[in-house]
Amino acid sequence: MIMSSHRLNPFPVLALGLMAVAFGVVGHTRLAQAQNAKDDLQGKWNVIVANQGYKDLLSKTEAPTIQIHERRVTLALASTSITGPFQVDVTKKPNQFEMALFSFQPNTNVWRGTYKTENGLLHLYAEPKAVIAEEGARRFDPFDFNSTTGVTLILKPEGAPLTLTQERYLQERQERLDAIERSLIALNNLKNIALAMVIYEGTYGAFPAAAICDKKTGKPLLSWRVSILPYIEEGALYKQFKMDEPWDSEHNLKLAKNMPKVYFNPKANKPGDDKTHYRLFYGKGAAFELNKGFSMGAIASMDGVSNTLTVVEAEEPVVWTNPNEFAFDPTKALPKMLSVDGKFSAAFCDGSVRTFKMPIDQEILKLLIQRNDGKPIPQVP
Repeated sequence: MIMSSHRLNPFPVLALGLMAVAFGVVGHTRLAQAQNAKDDLQGKWNVIVANQGYKDLLSKTEAPTIQIHERRVTLALASTSITGPFQVDVTKKPNQFEMALFSFQPNTNVWRGTYKTENGLLHLYAEPKAVIAEEGARRFDPFDFNSTTGVTLILKPEGAPLTLTQERYLQERQERLDAIERSLIALNNLKNIALAMVIYEGTYGAFPAAAICDKKTGKPLLSWRVSILPYIEEGALYKQFKMDEPWDSEHNLKLAKNMPKVYFNPKANKPGDDKTHYRLFYGKGAAFELNKGFSMGAIASMDGVSNTLTVVEAEEPVVWTNPNEFAFDPTKALPKMLSVDGKFSAAFCDGSVRTFKMPIDQEILKLLIQRNDGKPIPQVP
């Protein structure tokens, strides 16, 4: 089973319809301010950014336009357009608006949001009315990509070229967005690995050994990552390996070029890499031995499956078929974890995944690695 991490479909006409705006200004003393705010928004705008969370909603070939004239707004994409009433509300800070599709049912497709102009660009942020009713309107932040319910639009006046300042601003925003997406993909890959570990344990009654070893000599031949291939939808690749040959034999080494996407960490890997940063610890109390895996029940009776690590994001990568993992010794320093964004993630025996701030206390990390130390785990940020 693989959990998907795809982008959303290109910016739908429905999302455009959500921008039809309708609301009232409160108080006669605010009329002048409302008129000035409305004047700032008048004209025709090209939508150059449309996000829901970190996901890009814009089509690569077509971009919508928004035209605001007096108290009307028209949103157009190709041959489709939607028109609705428009008026700003400056009685609240930041300036807010309510938007809705026409409907016979009250509060259907009603969204509220905030807007502001920055660097000569118009920013609109909107969420469903029900969300705002519960949480209150969010202060607009064009660099906040955490919302999965809101839509963020950035618009420029139609026909106006972008200035260098605007291009740098949009580039910075896109770089932050890309970094967040890379982190989410890396986290999703780790979740799939953790899930594969759990399914393997359910199938064989124990987690995989740290390595596939020669049955006679005990020499490690292939990585645990080969063992779980059937559980990350790579059964065909699994069948191609010669399990009685080392990872760097002439036959098996050719297969190393086919690293599954699940082992690719976009925070650190480059296209074409055959090395992975997803690694584990074995020996001296860790959840794995070089040639033996423990059952979930056994670990549960010790420190517990939710307190014992399986896989971590390590700074030093290794060819994904190579059985060279971290030999654990609680008396020695640990290898560095992968910390591109000031955090690193790790999977646990129960299949869960957690993200920790760096630097993490080495003694706490050692407690998490051990399955049978019997010590309580301090709270980790």
